[in-house]
Amino acid sequence: MNNSRLKLQEVMQRAALLDLSDLAETDLLRGIGMRDSPSRSYSALGQMESIVEWTPDYPYSAINWGLSSQTSPRKKLVIKRRRLLKRDWCIIVDSGPTMNFGTEHDFKKVVASQLSATMALTAEKKKDRIKHIVYDSVSTGIILEDATAEEMILSVLQHSPYSAMNDMFQSSPNQVGLAGALCQGPDNASIMPVISDFLNLTEADRKALLSASRYHKVLACVVEDPREVGFPSQSGQLTIRDILTGNERTMTFAEANALISKDRDERLLALNAFFRSAHIPYQIFQSGETVPVTRSKLVKLLRGHA
Repeated sequence: MNNSRLKLQEVMQRAALLDLSDLAETDLLRGIGMRDSPSRSYSALGQMESIVEWTPDYPYSAINWGLSSQTSPRKKLVIKRRRLLKRDWCIIVDSGPTMNFGTEHDFKKVVASQLSATMALTAEKKKDRIKHIVYDSVSTGIILEDATAEEMILSVLQHSPYSAMNDMFQSSPNQVGLAGALCQGPDNASIMPVISDFLNLTEADRKALLSASRYHKVLACVVEDPREVGFPSQSGQLTIRDILTGNERTMTFAEANALISKDRDERLLALNAFFRSAHIPYQIFQSGETVPVTRSKLVKLLRGHA
């Protein structure tokens, strides 16, 4: 997009309004910057939680002898601490040709950049590690690690499918598109939002998503434009053009609405069946949605609700 830098401030403002870092309703975001470690730490590191008397339930090495020596009568004391537990995020964003579509409010890739920025800002405030991958149907863009939300937005908006710049990041024939992007994910188990319209999901993509969901916490953000839902009821004719093939077809608004609605119903039915079989929570996001609506969907997504 030629006006990507002009869009940057607008998208950042929207993402900031959707701030999720203070939420405690989801296990993925519980706490503010600090999460309980699976095992307690008794070393000198970490925030002190409490001081208790030693019992056989604690390891003998947990006794703080310096503190215990100051008690009278003598007691063996243990300082219970919390450790900072960082998590890995891998935000994967589709910036292919069908994401360069928008009839109201904004292009789908702008909505996608806003969602990725919201996730990134949330992870940053939790002091988590972030990896950001942009892809199209034939290549994977520059992979960012620990980048700012602004850099992530620009990587989505400025990604040009099929461009010569992406040739150096070309995936192998068996690892293109979403499947290729998933192969670039972190080795550690991570929170993995995948942001796409999922219009071009291949069998290789499905297999890669299924494989990733067995190890990572995959979350699907399905982005769509209002015109992919249906057309307004009005008289006259319009010409519909397929973004990928360039084929055009002229029809009435009623015929277009029936065609688009049928296509969407079939597509969402197939997506729902696949996501449920893969145990991948998903939410549908449209351009022009209000902040409370988008925020509610993101909370449901992070809580694992479809």
